[in-house]
Amino acid sequence: MGKDKLRKFAENLTFDNMVQPAFDEMFRRDHPLKGRWGADFFGRIRIGNSTDNTSSPGNAMGEVSGADNGVSNIPLVLELGCGKGEYTVGLGAANQAQQDTTNKVQQDTTNKVQQGGGGKNIHGKNIHGKNFHDISSPGKNVLDTTSSGKNFLGIDIKGARMWRGAKTAGAMGLANVGFLRTRIEFINSFFAPGEVSEIWITFPDPQLKKGREKKRLTSPVFLAYYARFLASDGVIHLKTDSRELHDYTLRVIEANSLPLHAASADVYNDGDLQAANPELTTVQTTYERRFLAEGKPITYLRFGLGDRTQFEMVYDE
Repeated sequence: MGKDKLRKFAENLTFDNMVQPAFDEMFRRDHPLKGRWGADFFGRIRIGNSTDNTSSPGNAMGEVSGADNGVSNIPLVLELGCGKGEYTVGLGAANQAQQDTTNKVQQDTTNKVQQGGGGKNIHGKNIHGKNFHDISSPGKNVLDTTSSGKNFLGIDIKGARMWRGAKTAGAMGLANVGFLRTRIEFINSFFAPGEVSEIWITFPDPQLKKGREKKRLTSPVFLAYYARFLASDGVIHLKTDSRELHDYTLRVIEANSLPLHAASADVYNDGDLQAANPELTTVQTTYERRFLAEGKPITYLRFGLGDRTQFEMVYDE
């Protein structure tokens, strides 16, 4: 193992915004933060950012009893397979910047968003067409990360990559951004029913080899994991350069009669979607910038799970 990786692993232990649980804290048991991310994790980061908090750094839980101040009710957004955490930090920074403004500016911004672009989207009947937009709430920015406070948690197993996101978030003073180092297969040990409001899956490995369908993060196998903690009105975002994964996920949505809120085969050539949801193009990952430079279209899906807890498996044709 290279010295740089060892250095990053050591520094990860000093970050208040990163949790690295031991195997016995999550295997076949609930982690202490399950159902408590708002108060016991993000609440502690907020205290650390606003005071000379001297609680143990790194992965210590810290004591925040009696200091909730409503943070346990703030919506929690996950990014799965976050890598360097670029999307997690980008969304968190956009949200935090808005929260730091006055209530008047915040309200004015929200009003402008709600008043602009309403009703311009078209309702595509064929979800395999180029673009599809949800018009159930005209004028509403369904990806708006600035109209209300949210907490953002990046999840990955690769600590050396996550180091970059955790360090950047700390340097920026983002109290609404954190990271969890674990395997996605163990995710149900960490989140209580209804605790998560959104899931972002950005440029995952599409697992295109024959027989790898169950490894895809939008496969019915993983959807069953997410259903155990995603809120009833929660949504899943998939952003990928892989048209194969995009189309596979559409087949999963159709086979399980899941609510599809938006779909685009080319986000950067979809003016209506960009206008309503600027974070789709203003926040970019390293992979995304590379794919764009290569001329690859970036696809997007936003869907829910409804009230389903079991899902029909879909295989490649």
